[in-house]
Amino acid sequence: MSHEKQQIEVKQMIETLVCEDLNDEKFCQYHRAVLELVSSAAKEGMSFLPLDLYCKYKGFVELSCKMFQKMQSDNQAELFFADWEEMYHCYRTQTETQYRILCRLVVATYQNTTIPEERETLKSIIDGIRNITRG
Repeated sequence: MSHEKQQIEVKQMIETLVCEDLNDEKFCQYHRAVLELVSSAAKEGMSFLPLDLYCKYKGFVELSCKMFQKMQSDNQAELFFADWEEMYHCYRTQTETQYRILCRLVVATYQNTTIPEERETLKSIIDGIRNITRG
């Protein structure tokens, strides 16, 4: 496959993993599901994901979801931040940024690996994310 065709295939694959315009509740559900999928692969020994990227994504997913839950709680006085809504949107933006990096990394690794077992696992992650996206 030519380099140009491979780039087009990678771009198309990444586009199928894009999940935008989710309301806050769906956003949390979606990213928790993706995090679970990626965590499972990491526990099985997949080394495609650098630890710092995994930790950043996990951290921002947890922070944005916890902040959303706090915003929904009856007692918003528990929030010590004057700009709690702004903080939530910062966490959400960072989650989305880390997610895009994660998707690019998964797709690029899938395209470049020559190890059949690794390729199969990466394909199952890509398919899993697509299923979450459609769900």
